[in-house]
Amino acid sequence: MSETVLFITRCNFPNGDANAVRQYSLAQMFLKLGYRVELLSLTNNNSNKGTYNGINYQLFSSIETLVQYAKSLPLEKYRFVMLNDLGKLRAFWNLKQFFLKKGLSLIHDCVEWYSKEEFSKRYLSRTLWRKDLLNRFLLSKGMNVISISNYLYKYYKNKWINSIYIPVVFDFSDNSWQLIASTPLSTKLIITYSGSPQTSHYKKDALKEMFAAISLLDKDSQEKLHINIVGLEEKDFVIESKVNSTIKFHGKVSREESMAILRQSHFSILLRPVARYSMAGFSTKFAESLSLGVPMIANLTSDIGNYLHHLENGIVVSDFSIVSIYEALEQALSLPPEEWQRLSRNAKRTGYDCFDINQYITELKNFLKEAR
Repeated sequence: MSETVLFITRCNFPNGDANAVRQYSLAQMFLKLGYRVELLSLTNNNSNKGTYNGINYQLFSSIETLVQYAKSLPLEKYRFVMLNDLGKLRAFWNLKQFFLKKGLSLIHDCVEWYSKEEFSKRYLSRTLWRKDLLNRFLLSKGMNVISISNYLYKYYKNKWINSIYIPVVFDFSDNSWQLIASTPLSTKLIITYSGSPQTSHYKKDALKEMFAAISLLDKDSQEKLHINIVGLEEKDFVIESKVNSTIKFHGKVSREESMAILRQSHFSILLRPVARYSMAGFSTKFAESLSLGVPMIANLTSDIGNYLHHLENGIVVSDFSIVSIYEALEQALSLPPEEWQRLSRNAKRTGYDCFDINQYITELKNFLKEAR
């Protein structure tokens, strides 16, 4: 097969953010099916182009330049166009209509659906309304949708749109996965949170609740605990002085640095309220953590309950309350080393069994056969 798939997306390809990791993994799946892959991406870095593991890519700092360039391509060589959220509805609509008129099959990778709770302006947030309009109306029957969660998959299936469920997946043959997580050398229990450095979105994860739960621990328990906060600055939070020594903020770091910190952790933690955004999305860090053999501490949102099992590959927080988070931390602190090692082995097995791109190749192939 010599047909080409064109990705048009918004990320710091090839591995500068979670969406870059997602698009790289999907591109590798198309390569395994015999397609060539070209990727155009809007980036907040400098424009450049190159080839990365078989993917020809070009990055644009201007959305107008990206749209103009995409329209100038020789379209006869493309079988599918993966048209993702570009941050501007007009640009998305413009390219959607252009490619449909040219008779190309359009695919959209749907990975999130915001909630008012994430934004200080709540219903007045332009970002909230833009995503709502895109997901509800611009993703129509003329398109095909890859859904990162069952919440999104069911929504589009019910709209009679050709859809497939592909969670966060990785190409485990990639060099970044060749370093194996080892037992942390620290005598303290190391728990790592990794999240977006964008302060407008930090509310999506319950860090303030986690800090409050830590403050409930007695002094001896706090001294046995070390919390890494990756991707956020200390200035974004007001923390009780008695837990300051327990928490280390790393700020924004590269994916390689983030994974290195995670590899040296006993647990990672993800705490989100049950809301549309937490049910529609799927955490990249959740899948990365298990795949590195780092058990999770998390409450059940999205499809996490399909993968996280209490005291098998992590600790399930029973509900989204400070008391429940406190109880989960107490349980993590009480685990003997051999129990943690068992959880670690099971976590890695879950990751490789559930988040390997090869697990979804056949389903993607069947999805493409039905693509309009």
